Amino acid sequence: MAKLPDVRLGRMTESRIRLYSRPNPDGQGLALKYRDEVVTIVREVVGRGFYPHNHVWFETPEGYAYSSWAQPVRFALNVPISEVGASGFYAEVSVPYTDARAQPDPGAPILYRLYYGTTYQTVGRRTALDGSVWYQLNDENVVKMYAVAEHLRPIAPVEFAPLAPGVADKSIVVTLGEQSLTAYEGHTGVFRAQISSGRNFFGPDGTTVGSLTPPGEHPLWQKRGSRHTLAPRLRAAQVQV
Repeated sequence: MAKLPDVRLGRMTESRIRLYSRPNPDGQGLALKYRDEVVTIVREVVGRGFYPHNHVWFETPEGYAYSSWAQPVRFALNVPISEVGASGFYAEVSVPYTDARAQPDPGAPILYRLYYGTTYQTVGRRTALDGSVWYQLNDENVVKMYAVAEHLRPIAPVEFAPLAPGVADKSIVVTLGEQSLTAYEGHTGVFRAQISSGRNFFGPDGTTVGSLTPPGEHPLWQKRGSRHTLAPRLRAAQVQV
């Protein structure tokens, strides 16, 4: 992945994405982009979307990209921490993606591709023969892997501190039809964000279609700083760097 400026960017999330002449599925196709290609986002515009819950498009220098198929990202490098410490720390990927490898070596086999905004526990620090610094990441699937330290932003402990600890009446409401999440303190909404509950898990009216989590009230019983599910490993031959 070539170095990109620290401006708002969009990473393509589907195998093939078409850019249109206007923010509308009926627009003329101008270009094709492929998974993990990165484009500059000029601005967000509202048009007519492919899905009823989302009509936002990203304007790029080459055309309009539907926002459901592009992850907003940035390319921000970080100064590596000199000492990781016995307990390690959590870090967030601050570039569109970085490849986790079997050894702290840019030529080592790729085990996973780690995407912007995801978090991992750092448990070690190694310097490669070329002088680059790598972090060893703790993986709950018992996979030993390393990632370039410049691509990982250390998360300060204050970022894990409870929000409004004095408030007892808290709840989170997920609206499937709008693909949104709202956090409440009592009856007051204090935070709202768009989500992606899974393309096959909701219908146009918000009706669940095979979700493992059915609609209804569910207690929150655990919070985690990082979660790496058992996704298939990437083979080096499948990854374009």
